[in-house]
Amino acid sequence: MAVVLTASVQAAEQSVFQDYHLSVYRDAQQSAEHIELFTKMPDREVFFGIRCSSQSPFPMLEVLLFNDEVMSELPRLLQADYRIDGQAGDPAFKWQAVLKPHNTFEEVSNRVRIELDPQSVKSMNVMQEGYQSLLENLKQGEKLEVTFSHRALGKPTYAFSLRGLKKLLEPYQDVCK
Repeated sequence: MAVVLTASVQAAEQSVFQDYHLSVYRDAQQSAEHIELFTKMPDREVFFGIRCSSQSPFPMLEVLLFNDEVMSELPRLLQADYRIDGQAGDPAFKWQAVLKPHNTFEEVSNRVRIELDPQSVKSMNVMQEGYQSLLENLKQGEKLEVTFSHRALGKPTYAFSLRGLKKLLEPYQDVCK
């Protein structure tokens, strides 16, 4: 199983625990500079990934859809909702998703970036709190369900295991802030 969430010329340290794969990219001083965690839905070409960088104040959460799983050939702004172990996310934070299609001879895919809705966030501190709350809930859970809503695309829902995420993410909390 090979999925590259970012392009990098650096060699990455790779590890796998339960349902998650971790790539760690280090800087010249051997400190973790970027990390990528991902898992895959069983029997479907659908991935959930978290990327964190010491250069970014927020983690990037994505759902990647390949081949027959592609939702749209056009860019779209979607509403995003999630449930962890059946519990809805914090109602204080509204989420959206930006769908970016990719259609070449080599690959047909959608990258769906999940982010806080900027209309619902009044400050950087509140935004940081929203992402940290989500990451903390993801680490404590067993199952994530993400639903995207769009009038032309309906309401597709994707379910991902969270088993192994906590153990792989916790050593890199300073990068994933």
